[in-house]
Amino acid sequence: MNKYLVKIICILTILIAVFQVARYVNNHNTESCYTNIANIKIGEDYKVAMETMSRNTIFLKTQITKELDPKNDSIIKVVFPYKDDGDVVSSCPIISYSIKTGKVVEIETGLFY
Repeated sequence: MNKYLVKIICILTILIAVFQVARYVNNHNTESCYTNIANIKIGEDYKVAMETMSRNTIFLKTQITKELDPKNDSIIKVVFPYKDDGDVVSSCPIISYSIKTGKVVEIETGLFY
């Protein structure tokens, strides 16, 4: 009986530890993403912006789309999904940069204010 009880306690302890680590990683990603998006400025080189966004944050697969703005300049939009939410576009930060200049032209913060 005692061995059975010890096994149950060990399994519960491991499950609680795994849950706490997952919660910590999610909170850390959210906090790092908030800090990173605040450090990006319009007019900054897009390579620097990409490095800034990836600092201390684990992203899921980034999504890249190409659009044309009213000035016929090709704009690349990069979505940074920091957590797996269904509606990625509205909740995740998006950085848009011009192909011609290589500079950031728009920053959409998603749920980060």
